[in-house]
Amino acid sequence: MALDIIFSGVKGTLEFDQFISDDEVIRCKFSEDHSLVIDLNCPLKLDSRFNPNRFETVLLRKKNLVENDIFQVIKKPNDDRLGWCFPIQALCSIEHSFSDDENFLRFAYIAVRHILENLEQDYSETPDISGSENLYFSDFFPDDTAIWVTSLGADHEPKNFELVDWIPSLFGYGYAHVIGSERQAIVHEGINPEGGNLNLFSVSSDVQNLNFINNVFSNLLPYEKNPLLIFFYQYQIIELFIGQVFEDEQTFLIQKLIAAAQDSIETKKVLKKISDLTSEAKRIKLLFNDYVDYGLDRNPLLVACNNYLVSMGHDAETLMQESLYLVRNRIFHRYLDIPSGNDQLLEDICISFNHLLVQLATKYKKKAITP
Repeated sequence: MALDIIFSGVKGTLEFDQFISDDEVIRCKFSEDHSLVIDLNCPLKLDSRFNPNRFETVLLRKKNLVENDIFQVIKKPNDDRLGWCFPIQALCSIEHSFSDDENFLRFAYIAVRHILENLEQDYSETPDISGSENLYFSDFFPDDTAIWVTSLGADHEPKNFELVDWIPSLFGYGYAHVIGSERQAIVHEGINPEGGNLNLFSVSSDVQNLNFINNVFSNLLPYEKNPLLIFFYQYQIIELFIGQVFEDEQTFLIQKLIAAAQDSIETKKVLKKISDLTSEAKRIKLLFNDYVDYGLDRNPLLVACNNYLVSMGHDAETLMQESLYLVRNRIFHRYLDIPSGNDQLLEDICISFNHLLVQLATKYKKKAITP
């Protein structure tokens, strides 16, 4: 990606030339006339010691983003630093808390180079100038735009960064991947980072259909306002996981059925289990009982679902998965019977459901199944 401008009626592209620290500018040439110099104001004392080719840069969006939302990105659970995430506005000011931070200034330089030279997303505005205006990077992007600069390691190491692995965890903090030129307002807010870091967990290596998950977390959930549609999108992720559970359990049971070919009693037991597996309620129980690694925080969603059910005369459930399934049935099959005024209770479910889905995507663990 490059930044386009319209200069005196002529549209062209800014081409990086040099950073002039004393003048606090990024000097660029105009693609349509290389004799023309155009400066971007950058008051930071950028540090150019890092090789831009050993970094990946991604544009993100976040609701209510402010200039000081500058975070180190930490890979959990091993605490490796993946890079920095910060608003585009942070490149245009020294009023934030990191204007003198040496590590931040190195990553800010990479951001500048990538924005001008090889950031892939086409999301920028095109300012129309006559030549006398003061230009900043913030003139090219909406105020809710952030940039994540991540290190790819040393020069001799292979590039192994896959954005799709981090989409759910980023969504948990309220960040959505910028795709194309989409500019509709973000609704989802996410949780607040603790300790000045974005602590990201990669999607579990056992999760399939990452492109589908990426689409839901990047294109649908961040922008949807209607809680009914939000719940529908959220439950599609559950459908994905219980589909995987069905395939794994079915493979195991077929193996057992073959092994029990000469044992009529055992054959009947296995056939009963295969029949039970067709029940969605059974598959949801299997998902949350047998396929989730430790540490899944179920209580907020349990409380939210029970509040919704009790408001309609149901008894509260003790297990989150059972409470969620009852809510699912009411919404999908008996929505016309739901009394008006329950929207806030459904919104509460959606908020807790988001947090649980982020955890599910990172903690899902395929069960070791042996006949």
